[in-house]
Amino acid sequence: MKSKFLKTILAFALISPVLAHSENYAFNFNANPRADGSGALSINNDIAFKLLVSTALIPSISISTLNRSEYWKNGGFILEMSHNGKTVRLNDAIISPAGPLKLGNDGFFEIYSNIDDFFDIDFHPGASFVDNNGLSYDAFVYGQIDVYNNQEQFQDFFAIATTGDTSDLKNYVLQVPEPPTVGMWLLGAMALFYSRKQKKA
Repeated sequence: MKSKFLKTILAFALISPVLAHSENYAFNFNANPRADGSGALSINNDIAFKLLVSTALIPSISISTLNRSEYWKNGGFILEMSHNGKTVRLNDAIISPAGPLKLGNDGFFEIYSNIDDFFDIDFHPGASFVDNNGLSYDAFVYGQIDVYNNQEQFQDFFAIATTGDTSDLKNYVLQVPEPPTVGMWLLGAMALFYSRKQKKA
């Protein structure tokens, strides 16, 4: 009985579980420079967006906070953009450490309270962020990057940002592997020690 109990403790202590962090969230949606219907759309120019939100680092999820540089620079909001096997972070294109969100001479990032103009990114030809990262002009420059606004995760995030209703956040909790704590490792070591001692007896 004791041996079975110790093995159970050992297994629990040494396995690193995937734990939900209720302050960290992830939203996934796709964008395209022709998603707004402004020209011939090619799915080859689809860009996968992954928006990470840490509510511990921002006062709220709102149009106001999304438009403030400091909440992108401190990691409250992180936008990963993936295309053709390459992933970059829009955060690196933001030049202002605080105040209104600015991409400088590279372009602009629109966050307005109507869904057609929410999360629109426009990189200018010759944008250093695009050139330095070797990004496709077809996907990132030739046309304003718009999110397909018929996607559920995008619609949910837009609703949260414009209404303040965070009830849907629970559906987007980021799942991350958390390493065992020191206490758990000690518990595992003790269980292993007693298990070996019992075998020698």
